[in-house]
Amino acid sequence: DMEHDNLWNEEKVNENVVNINSNKKDAYITMQYSGRRFWLRGSMGPNYGDVDIILDDKKLCTVSLYHEKEIHDVIYYESPDNIKYGYHTLELSNPSKKYINIHKVHYDAIPENQGVIENLDGLINI
Repeated sequence: DMEHDNLWNEEKVNENVVNINSNKKDAYITMQYSGRRFWLRGSMGPNYGDVDIILDDKKLCTVSLYHEKEIHDVIYYESPDNIKYGYHTLELSNPSKKYINIHKVHYDAIPENQGVIENLDGLINI
């Protein structure tokens, strides 16, 4: 599930990339996911600002989206490896009036203790 305030716009960068972006202070996007780690993909460039990354109501960090030249469809954030498997709320927020954006959120949905059962003989009755 994803929701955001009305301060965001859709921007088609090319045939394969559509970002949503905002240059409004305090604009936010909130999404829920079930999993562990996550990665944020979007654009970076000379006119981009910082994005606050908040997980489960705790600010993880602020990431700069500044880059000398504009680049698209790049992973600009990878979460820490110590996030436990479970249901999480991820929020991205704009602390300034510079552009921030997001193209995709990738997340690790596999529980860390999930195993693969090789031999199912005798376990399934049909």
